[in-house]
Amino acid sequence: TLSARPRINPILKEFINIILPSHHDFKVIWIPTAENSVANTLSRFNIDKECQLVAGLCVNTFEPPRITLGWKV
Repeated sequence: TLSARPRINPILKEFINIILPSHHDFKVIWIPTAENSVANTLSRFNIDKECQLVAGLCVNTFEPPRITLGWKV
């Protein structure tokens, strides 16, 4: 099932609309912060530190759908 904070649900729905036709399987798991330095650093937008942790990393910016920013569609 898909369940997240109301702001995030539209992102999940759009993700599913894009991915569903490709027949991929996904599993989401929680990893404690201390064991997940890559995601932890990315979530804080600390790109310089992230590039030190992962050689050759390429980080692209992402603009979430406007509905998640409080805009009405």
